[in-house]
Amino acid sequence: MMAGVLAADPIRVGAQLLFGPAKMPPNWDARIPLPPRSTMITSTSPHPGGNVYSAEFLGPRSYHDTVDFFETELPKAGFKMGPVTASPHRMLYQRTFTYGTVRDKLTIHTRPGDNHELLTIFIEYTLPPGADTPSH
Repeated sequence: MMAGVLAADPIRVGAQLLFGPAKMPPNWDARIPLPPRSTMITSTSPHPGGNVYSAEFLGPRSYHDTVDFFETELPKAGFKMGPVTASPHRMLYQRTFTYGTVRDKLTIHTRPGDNHELLTIFIEYTLPPGADTPSH
């Protein structure tokens, strides 16, 4: 039965198998909400002397649902929303969000070369003041 499903729509089934329990990057700012079933692709630590981390997730929702999620959930988590750049036609959304002196950035876009409309959620973030020393 599973072979028949895989043959019918291998891209969608592959995406469904890919999405699973969230693996979080080291030193993730847990105040930042993520859509359920988002899957981490990559993460980076700050350059020497820097404080900006980044994490990239594969998003399991439509562009509009993903944008709506962040528009609703970031303010609920206490973040102040900053300037936005959005192009629904190109499926591109960028917005800064702040919490006190911490300024983070969110980018939502389709994956390069992907015509199946899987989304990438890219977040640049800094740890809040007083957070534990980052572990490496």
